[in-house]
Amino acid sequence: ADLSRYKSKSGTIELSNIFGQRVYKQPFYATGGQLKAVVDVNELPVGNYLLSVFLDGNKAGSKRVMVAR
Repeated sequence: ADLSRYKSKSGTIELSNIFGQRVYKQPFYATGGQLKAVVDVNELPVGNYLLSVFLDGNKAGSKRVMVAR
């Protein structure tokens, strides 16, 4: 994710299930205005999720993702 337009470079990555329940949360610190993170989904059931990036407590962006095996 390109975070160059944001002042804060740290925040959290969250995954929510289709019911809106947060099932994963991971802090991050972006370097060079870019966020690169590995999200371990091995413990999550197959299905659709919403991946959201939060900066200073505000949602900076989100994207639907699918966990498949």
